[in-house]
Amino acid sequence: MSVSQEKLRGSFYQGFDIEGIKIKSKDYILSSNKIQWIWEDNKKIDGLLKVKLVELGDIFYVKIPNEAVKLPVKLPDSLKLPFNFHIHEIHISSLSIEGFESPIIRNSRFNFSYFNHLYTLGITELIIFSSLNRGTLFFKDAKSFELVGRIDSYSLHSDSTHFGFIKLSNNLQHPLLETNIKNKELGIAGYVHLSPFDPIKTRRIISADIVGDKINPQNFVSSWFDAELSFQLSMELKKDNPEVFYGHFNIQNARPAYYEKKGVPIKEIDLDFEVPEDGTLELSKGIMKTMTNGNIDAKGLIHPDGTIQMLANVNLGLIDFIDIPIKNTYQGKAILEGNYINPILKIDIESAWNKLQVDAQLQSRDKILLFNQFILSKSNSYFYGSGKFYLKDKFDIDLNLLGRNFNPYVINPHYPRASINGEAHIRGNLNESLYLLVNIENSQISNMPFYTKGVVDFNKKEIKKADLRLVLGDNHLILNRKSDNNQDRLNIDLHMPNLQYFGFGISGNAFIKGYIQGNFKNLVANLVGELKKVKLLGIFSLDFLSFGIHISPDLTAPLKIGVKGNGLNISNFSINNINSLFTGTLVSHSGSTQFSLKLPQGTLVGHYRARGGIDKNYVWKGNIDELNLSGFFDLLLQNSVPVKASINSLKLGDAKWTVLGGIVHLNYFDWTKGKGFKTKGNVAEFRLRELQNWIKLPFEQNIVVKGDWDLTYNANTSGYIKLTKQTGDILFSERKTPLGLEKFNFNVQLYSNQIKTLLDTQTRFASGHMDVTISQKFGRNFITSPIQGQININSSDIGAFKYTLPVGIDLKGRIDSKINISGSVGEPKLTGYFDGTGVEYKDLSNGIFLRNGQLNSRLVGKQWIIDQLSFKNKEGAILLKGVVGEINGLYGIDLDLALDRYLVINQPNRQFIVSGQTKMNLDRTSGLQLTGSLQLDKGKYENLGDSMPKLSDDVHIVGGKIPNLKLNNLIPFIVDLELNLNNQLRFILSDLDFLVGGNLRLRAQKGQPLKIFGKISAVEGKYRAYGQNLRVEKGSLVFTGDPANTQMNVRARRYQSPVGAGVDVTGTFQDPRITLISDVFMSDRDKLSWLILGRESKGENDNDALALAVGVLAAEKVNKEVGSVFDNIGLSSSQKRNTSTGELNPAEQMVTFGKQLNENLYMSYEFGIQSSTQAVRLIDVISKFLNVFARVSTESVGGGITYKRRFD
Repeated sequence: MSVSQEKLRGSFYQGFDIEGIKIKSKDYILSSNKIQWIWEDNKKIDGLLKVKLVELGDIFYVKIPNEAVKLPVKLPDSLKLPFNFHIHEIHISSLSIEGFESPIIRNSRFNFSYFNHLYTLGITELIIFSSLNRGTLFFKDAKSFELVGRIDSYSLHSDSTHFGFIKLSNNLQHPLLETNIKNKELGIAGYVHLSPFDPIKTRRIISADIVGDKINPQNFVSSWFDAELSFQLSMELKKDNPEVFYGHFNIQNARPAYYEKKGVPIKEIDLDFEVPEDGTLELSKGIMKTMTNGNIDAKGLIHPDGTIQMLANVNLGLIDFIDIPIKNTYQGKAILEGNYINPILKIDIESAWNKLQVDAQLQSRDKILLFNQFILSKSNSYFYGSGKFYLKDKFDIDLNLLGRNFNPYVINPHYPRASINGEAHIRGNLNESLYLLVNIENSQISNMPFYTKGVVDFNKKEIKKADLRLVLGDNHLILNRKSDNNQDRLNIDLHMPNLQYFGFGISGNAFIKGYIQGNFKNLVANLVGELKKVKLLGIFSLDFLSFGIHISPDLTAPLKIGVKGNGLNISNFSINNINSLFTGTLVSHSGSTQFSLKLPQGTLVGHYRARGGIDKNYVWKGNIDELNLSGFFDLLLQNSVPVKASINSLKLGDAKWTVLGGIVHLNYFDWTKGKGFKTKGNVAEFRLRELQNWIKLPFEQNIVVKGDWDLTYNANTSGYIKLTKQTGDILFSERKTPLGLEKFNFNVQLYSNQIKTLLDTQTRFASGHMDVTISQKFGRNFITSPIQGQININSSDIGAFKYTLPVGIDLKGRIDSKINISGSVGEPKLTGYFDGTGVEYKDLSNGIFLRNGQLNSRLVGKQWIIDQLSFKNKEGAILLKGVVGEINGLYGIDLDLALDRYLVINQPNRQFIVSGQTKMNLDRTSGLQLTGSLQLDKGKYENLGDSMPKLSDDVHIVGGKIPNLKLNNLIPFIVDLELNLNNQLRFILSDLDFLVGGNLRLRAQKGQPLKIFGKISAVEGKYRAYGQNLRVEKGSLVFTGDPANTQMNVRARRYQSPVGAGVDVTGTFQDPRITLISDVFMSDRDKLSWLILGRESKGENDNDALALAVGVLAAEKVNKEVGSVFDNIGLSSSQKRNTSTGELNPAEQMVTFGKQLNENLYMSYEFGIQSSTQAVRLIDVISKFLNVFARVSTESVGGGITYKRRFD
């Protein structure tokens, strides 16, 4: 081990500082930018050594793979010290580990002490990824080393949000860890009993039972793969052999994806293993499954010294790991041997197309993947490779390849048939340099003779060597580098009339011939080329392109550069046509370019024309006579512009453009490399609405601005930029409500050491003021320049903003803010507050009412911290708090929402009073997520669709909006909510009326329909069938995803039926099935009679009565659809008492037609199904408690008063 440092000041007794310390061993490198030791003023009191601060700085750890046998670490017999001590604070700025792009631990603080034979480690603040951890650990110095402690985890942005703990107990020799952590990033629960000082690594877990779920590695390190992992690990001593550990490990990925999509294509890994007394890990079952149903079944041993002996049965194809259309499944054996530092993999597998043999070794210390051999063969055709992949830095390769009758068709039937014989050596990489040596003879591709031989060696600066000849049928490519008059010339001869011979989706023809010589200042080029009908895999297509380049460093030599083409298509970018030609000499030339582009924003047509020449100092002097654009963006040059341009300078003279409907006048622009620039000009009638093709805004605007500038940016910076509104406004929502932008003044003043920016805005809704100063001197990095300023936004009544929102939304309240800006231009830091009082929000269309709102929030750095956004009503409250902005180096949202008996939705058919906790998160990998658990305190859901009038399918409303039902059903973010109905939901759907309870889980992926899982059961309820309100004995709805496929299981019986007549309802909402039931065996006809008539069927009159009852039920359904004839059609029961005996006669079914005549008066007509009884009933509603009614029938006349009062 070696220790080095850059600077050392002080001594241990006085305190010391170390800068740039590095500790290097054969196993690791540990470094820190600084270590500082500061004693307390009274460093020793009563035998207690007191340290004020131990600063460990930014720590970086690099592990070095080492095959050497390591001596086991032993716990000493005693940890007793001859003195007591207390370290007030140990500070770690960061702890980084090689392979992690961001620190694991950040800005963490601890305290540590030893007193009365007890060590105490206090965790004041331990920040790991996005969690804040606090706790205390105690352990004794004696032989038993008793250990006890607990670490609690909180949200980094709100330490009141506790989401888990880790508890330690037992002793240092055999510590027991118990944990229960659940937050948005992961869930882990269980225990692990460890033996960290056991000399055998595989026996360092004594027992374990731990599970985890919802773990996404990308939440911890953004460069890691995206997945949703869940795992289970269990280990225990075997009951029949207590010297042997048995273990089971299972990990599943609910979101497998290919590597190129930043996922991992593995769906599940399932392991069973044993660890006997000698420490050998014996894998009895090792199964890996991929997302495309490939699998590996492995068994084997891992010895305590790291030696590996594994054998696996393989059933895999390339499509299991790479998203390519090669559905070629290999089967065979794979052997893993060597050791875990330098494992060796040997594969011998075969498919219907070919046989694959691999012998490779991972050299971990040097980070090299060594291929001893790679053989792909079929009969007498094979492809052989060997070499190295360097897994660090620039990812260089060094490969030797050999083919004998190799046919690419055996890899994929979409590849060309061929017979390739030869060898190649490839070294380097495409980004920096590449060396290629190739020799292929006596070969063919697509039944055409194929030959290539030569060498190419190039880097970013030059082509070192090129001597290559390639021939395929009548296609050839010849590259030749020769020296001519001490100048290296590269000759190019590309003649490819039949590109389709190469296969791989390439077609068309290409011709290029000529040479290139020299560098930029003395470039010589003479090239001509033509490409026709070129296509590449559907990615790229080109109808036609021809070009000619003739250029020489001789200023008076002829110059000609021409390009002409059409039909170039790459993804969503197209060049419809281009025609460019420049002729003359370097000292005097002219030319023009015309083009037509097709972009996502629309078509753009351009014209450019210029004339000029290059002098002996390589300065181009001339004029731009034309620079015009038309289409979705219009730009028109009004005059010829004098130009001087070189590598180090650019000067533009007087120029006028019409752009965005206005005039831009540039008086001059003068830039010199290293010396800055100066410019002057003005703009008028600048219509920002013209930018809508480029920038999509959530509002309309017709703002017209004007301004001017006159500035110099150099060692003596001075000048200004001014921009003001001339006319126009911003329009919001469907109402086209104007913002009332009365004032918009933007003013920038430049001084020698600072840039001062002022922005004043005034609308009829709010006012704003910004005053920002950038301390910047010419020559310094603008991005790192200090910035300081203030932004104020105030609105005394945000109610006016409701006119900018959709109809039906209302706002009230006051908003005040004051924001201070500091830091630098590239890393601005914001502080200040953004508060609101008396905030109210009403959404009448959805029944959402938020009242008595209070907002208290602040800006800190790159975060908007919401301390409180609360709303209160009579019964409950809503509280939201969290962070919007930068979280763990990435921008996102982390909000906690708590509801306490709050009336969230209040509509006639929907009322929900809810309690619970939810979280809303937004990050760049998963998008917006809503998770949590809610409890319904009181609720009602009624589907009014069946009771409301509907138009038939052949009726269309002229000018009406056509609803996009498919899109409306899609959820724009991820949802995972648990809902406890708490026996409080009144659920009214068509003929069902339940009071239900149960638990549901609502889930949705972004852009997918909402799925519902769970079961709800009826506490009480009724079901209307065959004109009867039946009592529900049991009822449940089982949700398995799609709400339309919800399974129903309802049993309902007629009240006080002596035979238990009723119905069973099963099936789904889309396909319900109704079955008649009774306690006594009888026909369905008798069941129906008992259900409708209340007695058994007795002949033809009853048949007529049943038929009439069914007809009335049909009329009831039709009336619901029509919705305008009668307010009520249905069946009811009527019983009569025998005046002589006092007995009740059997109930008779009555048909009722009812109509609401006005707000208070209701009239109905009734007639009996089995008798001639008829009646008219009139009801007058005096109040909601008192009714008066009169009834006139063929048998009697009567009336009465009813008084109702509810006490629930």
